[in-house]
Amino acid sequence: MPDESPDFILFKSECQRWIDYFGLKEFAVHYSYESLKDAFARITYDVPSRTCVCKLNSDTDEANTNGRDIPKHAFHEVVHLLIAKLVNCAECRYVSYEEISAEEESIIRILENTVYRDLFKP
Repeated sequence: MPDESPDFILFKSECQRWIDYFGLKEFAVHYSYESLKDAFARITYDVPSRTCVCKLNSDTDEANTNGRDIPKHAFHEVVHLLIAKLVNCAECRYVSYEEISAEEESIIRILENTVYRDLFKP
């Protein structure tokens, strides 16, 4: 498939939709259509530099992508980005309770301002 295959275009569009929805504007987002071992899609990120790459596997053929839910994979990868700062805190050797608590509250506020707002409108 060429770099701008319909699957890749859909994947980028869906990733961007969820990034916008959750307001994850602080990350510079890049996209890659490449061979991925043991994954249909993946995200890599670097929290200190606030960069990420949303990747879609280019090694799947047309017959194999028909059963794949590309929008769901895009959502899944963006949720990794949503919790990236919390994961980064957990991976640090020295992290304070306050840092973890701040990231936890940040995720909760995002979900309140998106999911709760959209599902439980007064």
